[in-house]
Parts: sequence; C-alpha cells; structure tokens
Amino acid sequence: KLQTCVYWFSQKAGTGAVLAPPVLLVHGFGGSAAQWRTTVADLSAAGRTVYAIDLLGFGSSEKPEVEYSIEMWARQVLEFIQRVVIEQDGASSAV
Repeated sequence: KLQTCVYWFSQKAGTGAVLAPPVLLVHGFGGSAAQWRTTVADLSAAGRTVYAIDLLGFGSSEKPEVEYSIEMWARQVLEFIQRVVIEQDGASSAV
C-alpha cells in the first residue's frame, strides 16, 4: 500500500478519445504535479487520460521523516500505476 498520502490529480480524455494507454507525468527533483498543468490539458485534449503525481516529500504530498531514495519513489510510481491507473480506472497499462 502507499506509505502515506500522496497528492495527485487526473484529467479524463477529451471528446473523441483514442484507445491509448493513460499517461502518468512524474516531476523531477524539486518539482511538483502543478508544473504539468499545461501539458495535462494538451494531452487530454488530444484524447489521453492523464495523471500527474507529487512524489512523497514534494509538492502537496506528505513530507514524512523517512529516508528518501530513488528506489522508494520508483516503488511509489509502480504502486500508483497498479492501484490507481489500473485497478481504479481499469486501464491495462500506462505510459
């Protein structure tokens, strides 16, 4: 399960959606999901369902006192895809 609360938002595909996997946007070090706002709108208008996530310790996600690592964030992304993108929204994969 996700270790703590992670902030994310999504925007469903616009009209005329194509049968394409949803897109998960992940910010770089020091970034946040908010930096993707224009990209989210553009991808959604092009027919993609889009997710943008704040990794643990960034943006609006919790900032617990844990040891942060690339491995932890990679597990977080994989779990997010499994639990939210695939299980909640019914996608078979994400890009």
